[in-house]
Amino acid sequence: MDVVALLLFNKPLEWHLLDDNLLFHMGYLAIFTTLISTFIIQKTTVVLGPTKVMAYIYLSPLFVAILMWMFEGKTIPSIVLPGMILSISATVLLQLQNRFKKLGA
Repeated sequence: MDVVALLLFNKPLEWHLLDDNLLFHMGYLAIFTTLISTFIIQKTTVVLGPTKVMAYIYLSPLFVAILMWMFEGKTIPSIVLPGMILSISATVLLQLQNRFKKLGA
C-alpha cells in the first residue's frame, strides 16, 4: 500500500504518525461496521426480499445527510437536493411496483 501511494502521489503514507487511538478507531470502522452491515443486509434480504432491501439501501446517503444536518449542523448543499429527491422517488416507485405485483399476482 505504501508503494502505491508513493508511486501515485509521490508521498509515503507515514503510518507511524498515527496514534494508537486513531488506529483502533480505524480498525473498528473497517472491520466491525462492515461485518455488522453485511449481517444486517443478509438477514433483512431474507425477511423483506431483495427488492425492498435494495430500495432502502439507496436511501443510505440521504439518511447520512439528514443525520449530519440534525446532529452536526452541516448544511446540505443545494446540488445534492436533486439526488436526494431522486433517491426518494426511486424508492417509492420500487415499493409501489412491488406492491402492485403482489396485488396482481
